[in-house]
Amino acid sequence: MSTAPWRPSEAEIRSGRLHGADLSGLSLARVSLIEADLEGAILLGTDLSAAVLRGANLKGANLEGVNLNDADLSDAVLAGANLSRASLAYAKLRAANLQGARLVGVLAGESNLWGANLKVADLSDAYLARVNLAQADLPGAKLERANLTEANLWSVDCRLARLADANLGGADLSLGRFQEADLSRANLSGANLTRASFKGAKLISVELGGANLSDTRFTNADLTHADLRGAKTTAETHFGGARLAGAIMPDGTIEPG
Repeated sequence: MSTAPWRPSEAEIRSGRLHGADLSGLSLARVSLIEADLEGAILLGTDLSAAVLRGANLKGANLEGVNLNDADLSDAVLAGANLSRASLAYAKLRAANLQGARLVGVLAGESNLWGANLKVADLSDAYLARVNLAQADLPGAKLERANLTEANLWSVDCRLARLADANLGGADLSLGRFQEADLSRANLSGANLTRASFKGAKLISVELGGANLSDTRFTNADLTHADLRGAKTTAETHFGGARLAGAIMPDGTIEPG
């Protein structure tokens, strides 16, 4: 049985026992809430800039429009939380659990999400330029139209992820797993795809100009009308079974169809 939201006192905030509390609109910059219980809490438009929330439980919390710039949420639990249109610039979310979280339109440039769990999370229209997503788990995540320019996606798991129309220009996708992901019309110009796997992925009309495709696997991928002009390939770059109709190859030739 759920309880009604309640407005905590300053002492109650300091205690960290804030399950289901309503903290909307409060100024809590630099507050320390390490391992606090904020499950189901309401934090609409709350200022938590530079706050320390390491290991905090924010499962199912509503953080829409919250200011978390420079905040430390390492190891925090945000599964199922709503962070739409939140500000997370330079935030630390190393190994945070954001499974199923809603992060539509989030502003998280240069944040650290190394090893974070973002399975089936919604990051549509998110600003993630130069973000660190190395070794993060994003199977089934939504990243349509996301800005991931110069992001670090080294060894990321993006199987079945949806990245249509995303901007990954200059990003590092080396050793990434993108099997059966949808990257239609995505911009990957100048990106590093060394030893990444795109087996069965949808890469229709993708921009790969100048990308590093050393040892990249496109087995059974759909590269129809893809632009690979100037891309670097090696003898171990695999296109076996790939659909290349109308694709512009690295040497400038156009595949028939």
